[in-house]
Amino acid sequence: MTYAIIPPTPGYPELVTDIPARDQGSVEAGARAAELWMARPWDDLQPYYAHLNEVLPDRFQEHRDAFTAGYLGRLHQHLRTPRVAGRGQQLVSGSDELTVVLFNMLKDVAAQSSKGKLKAKSFQARDLMRRVEQLADAMHDVTDEVNGMAGGHHE
Repeated sequence: MTYAIIPPTPGYPELVTDIPARDQGSVEAGARAAELWMARPWDDLQPYYAHLNEVLPDRFQEHRDAFTAGYLGRLHQHLRTPRVAGRGQQLVSGSDELTVVLFNMLKDVAAQSSKGKLKAKSFQARDLMRRVEQLADAMHDVTDEVNGMAGGHHE
């Protein structure tokens, strides 16, 4: 089964939900509603759950569940996902042998996938390959930043 995705937003990768892909529109609508709540001024004290109750569509239960999953998923995405400042920053950094080997393997798989040399035989495999490509894109080295802060050279 293919699942609905909470789309990426600048600095945060996409999240796969447990909602069927057929309800993608409701998930995205919920995510947009959460963005409206997060964009409110800090002195607006309305809690997220009160806002969710205001914007929750009066639809069939499965649409309400998908909308809620999108709303809460977008909040989760911002609260629990490491922020990626852009393509120039890495989520994982390390120089130990295991980290280097794993990172290079991930980059190789992502490169082969993006070139079309790996073919997914299922929707789940396609989704996994896409997530691997996005993870590899996010894992750029932060050595320059570390070097700048430390005033030296970090391997």
